Amino acid sequence: AFSLPDSPSTLVGARSRSLWLPMVFLLLSGCFPSSCRYTEPRALLPADSLSRAYAAGIPEDSLYEIGAFSGTDGHPLKHPRTLQFMTDGSLLVGDTERHSLFHIDPGGRFLGELPLPDGSFPYLAGGRGDTAFVFGAGTGRIYTVYADTVVREIELPTDPSALQFAVWHGDVVFLKQVSETGGAVLLSLDSHGRERHLTAPARPWWRHAGGLRMWGDTLVSLSGYRPVLDRFRPGMPPDTLALTGFDSPMLARSRAFMLGHVDEPPLLVASAAASGEELFVLNLRPGWLRVDVYGADGRLRRVLSPNSRSMHYRFLPQDIAVRSRPDGSVLVAVAASSPRPGVRIYRAE
Repeated sequence: AFSLPDSPSTLVGARSRSLWLPMVFLLLSGCFPSSCRYTEPRALLPADSLSRAYAAGIPEDSLYEIGAFSGTDGHPLKHPRTLQFMTDGSLLVGDTERHSLFHIDPGGRFLGELPLPDGSFPYLAGGRGDTAFVFGAGTGRIYTVYADTVVREIELPTDPSALQFAVWHGDVVFLKQVSETGGAVLLSLDSHGRERHLTAPARPWWRHAGGLRMWGDTLVSLSGYRPVLDRFRPGMPPDTLALTGFDSPMLARSRAFMLGHVDEPPLLVASAAASGEELFVLNLRPGWLRVDVYGADGRLRRVLSPNSRSMHYRFLPQDIAVRSRPDGSVLVAVAASSPRPGVRIYRAE
């Protein structure tokens, strides 16, 4: 059996929004000089200090916007939470407030909306060809979607009290459940939802709160609160990969939390998506968009941000999807829930 590492160094689920909001308020928290005596921590962990120095030498490249979508009059986007490119280049958007999937083209043109059961809270969980798999965090089911139609439902052994993350790869469904009392548990299930393998619980629970992603044939477990990820590679023992070059204004607060000086960990990584040998990480910066691109060795290769960068203090990205193109460029789609729910599609050279 393999287990998740226990030392400090990924959010899908019915409870994800209730945990997400306090993290965002923490990131945006502040006070007036006349009423606040607290001094924001400045000291960094040694690894974070080295990452910051490494990041200083990495060039920043531009993202060029080629499309946007915020819904139509009859199909308004409410809370876009997950994104997924299909093989034909179109994009699926999981809206957890409307309990539906939106289908758009790479330019942001509306192609259709597929309602899912009320209370499903749909999260895109992978695909195969022109078929998409959608995890209903509220119903505990995987929905197989083909031609904008649900053709199959699979019930999973979910724990509704835990944060839940799922991804489908080949004929295996990976399900991670994270709770303060139970720690983090990773299940491997067959295509009928039957349990094939169970890891031992891992702690601390917050260290493992984050999504599951496939990076080639490697299962990646993201950590929203530390710049590391856990890897599960076929035929190899699990390991932890540090993201060398990750920089954030919240790294000092992260250290303070680990030392017990603050009560809540700051959210650092909103999401990530793989394209070939690169992992595109959504580095959470309330107010503007930043995407870090890492190689298979975990080292930062480049930083991406919109070429016409503007800041809005309420801007809050939720998810990222990427797709390589034959000309060597990459499409980068980003979903945001605030200040206006929407999806923006960019091209990176």
